[in-house]
Amino acid sequence: MKKILLSVATIAFVGAAATTLSGAFYKDVETSTGNTFTAGGLELLVDSESHYNGMVCTDMGDAADPRYQWQPEVAGTEPAEFPVQETECNGTWSETDLEDGVHKFFYFTDLKPGDEGEDTVSLHVYENDAWGQFVIDNVIDRDNTCTDPEQEVEGVGVCVDPDGDGEIDNYLAFNGWLDQGTMPGFQNGDPTGAIIDPYEGDNIYQPEEGPYFWDNELISDLGPFDLSDVFSAAYRAYCVDPTGVPIPSPDGHNDYGYCHGFADDGRMVKSTTYYFGLAWDFPLATGNDAQTDEYTADMTFRVEQHRNNPTPFTP
Repeated sequence: MKKILLSVATIAFVGAAATTLSGAFYKDVETSTGNTFTAGGLELLVDSESHYNGMVCTDMGDAADPRYQWQPEVAGTEPAEFPVQETECNGTWSETDLEDGVHKFFYFTDLKPGDEGEDTVSLHVYENDAWGQFVIDNVIDRDNTCTDPEQEVEGVGVCVDPDGDGEIDNYLAFNGWLDQGTMPGFQNGDPTGAIIDPYEGDNIYQPEEGPYFWDNELISDLGPFDLSDVFSAAYRAYCVDPTGVPIPSPDGHNDYGYCHGFADDGRMVKSTTYYFGLAWDFPLATGNDAQTDEYTADMTFRVEQHRNNPTPFTP
């Protein structure tokens, strides 16, 4: 009997051991956490500085009234006859999103033959590279009123008060250039604050800045205007050296050094400050047919993502 009981106990022990061993499975677990899809952004900011007959529209600070006043471009020089020094002006602001009816690059309501001016516009695209375009649209071009001198030039029934076809656009002409200074590319947007090229964005055309992209073009002939055409032409002119000098990166990311911001395909490089000089002239040869006429238009800068977008600004 004792042997039978011992055998039963042995069998039970072995069975228990077998049950325990059968639960020891090999295991491994791998977990990837925080999987995320976040859309990139694209932000365009614009600033402007307006010049008119040797005066510059200047931000005089919060305490001044008006805050933005015409002041001589060169301190201590004789102010222009018009506009009058310290009178209110438009056309100057620091980089911002443009607001309808608030930010006007050009706002001149008493234009005379012989007047001239210039606006330095800078564009800043943030977060990603982009394609850029400039468009003039929503044009209003009208006679306003028909003075006797205007009717004498145009003839009876040609000048129509108020909505006849105005003539300012037959005379008002623009020169436009990349205000890049004497070093190719745009270096002065360096976030460290280093001013590498003192002539960049200085409102003055230097021959080293290359040919005008608008050369005495009538305002009626401007736009739409793809900025990539200008930037890629600048890349070919300044950033490809056949003599063996090292060529900067063709994508324009050159750490704010030589040719920064100029890419072979004409893209706008993120975090670059692009300066443009836009000089206008209302020539002395302007005829009486432009008296009291008005030309009003919207000036729009557009950007679209660069990556995966080989045909920008198409429907």
